[in-house]
Formats: sequence, C-alpha cells, structure tokens
Amino acid sequence: GYKKAYKDLLEGLPFIDGVGTKNIYNEWDDDCYVSMQGMKKAEASNKLVKNFKVYVYKALKVLNKKCFVIPFDDIDTNINKGFEILEVIRKYLVTRQVISILTGDLDLYSKLVRKASWHSFTIDFLNKEKEYSKRNPDEFSNMINHLENQYLLKILKPENRIHLKTIREVIDLDDKEINVI
Repeated sequence: GYKKAYKDLLEGLPFIDGVGTKNIYNEWDDDCYVSMQGMKKAEASNKLVKNFKVYVYKALKVLNKKCFVIPFDDIDTNINKGFEILEVIRKYLVTRQVISILTGDLDLYSKLVRKASWHSFTIDFLNKEKEYSKRNPDEFSNMINHLENQYLLKILKPENRIHLKTIREVIDLDDKEINVI
C-alpha cells in the first residue's frame, strides 16, 4: 500500500542530482557491504520514476483527491540551482496526476538553459573542435540555440503557457488608470 510505495520512493531519492551526498559510504571499511548497498541504491534510483508514479497514485487515493498541484516560484532567478530544479521537474514530475506551475520570466528560464548547455562544452573541447574538425564557432552558438528551444518546448510547452501582463502593459495597452488606496 501507501507505506511500501513511500519506502520504495525514499530509497531512490538520494541519487537525484543535488540531493544527498556523493559518497554516502565514504567512512565504511566493509567493501562487500558498501558494494551491495550501492547496487541496491542504484536499482532504487533506476526505478525512481516508476516508484514516484506509484507513490503519487497511492497518496492521492489515501487523500481521496485527483491530483497534486505544485507551484514553483522564483526558479528563474536562481542562476545556480534553477536548472537543477528544471531537470527534476522534467525527469521526475512526469505523471498527469502532478500539475507543476512555474512562475517567472521566460527570458530568464532561457538563460538558465543556455548557461547549462554552454557548461557542457569545455574550452578545451571547443578549441579542439575548431582546430581539428574545422568547425565554425557560430555552429556551436546555433547548436546551443537549438538545445535551448527544444528544452523549453519540452518543459514549458507553449500551449500551457499563460502570459500575464505587467502593470505597465495594462496601463499602456488599455489606457487605464490605476489608483493605489
């Protein structure tokens, strides 16, 4: 039931990027035990998406609800952790029973994705590609543009986006006056 689904889910959580420690058995001397635990954790990590879906289903059943709504605010302004959070949403919140709401500026989300994409290419790699493969430097920029567009289309689907006007846009477009009381 619910308790088993919860336990199964917890076993894989430490292996999500940015959660838990890199080497949780660093201080242990028993290599066999560490290996067996590592294999067990790897299996739990591989089943994380499936276990998450089962857990959500069981939790909703216990609560007698149809879905969870999870709002995320200010992800776009956290340049260091923002992309990691987007990746968790993209990889794990993949069930129709979880509705994720992301607020923020699409241009800032774009910058998070571009930063992560550029980070994938080291200077050494880029220099070797230019030198030995005779690649035009603009080719990398075009590749990053493509990766950014594909990523944003996947995680922030255009049909699910709602553009809210700023107060300035409301005043300019609708020629309205706003009074603060």
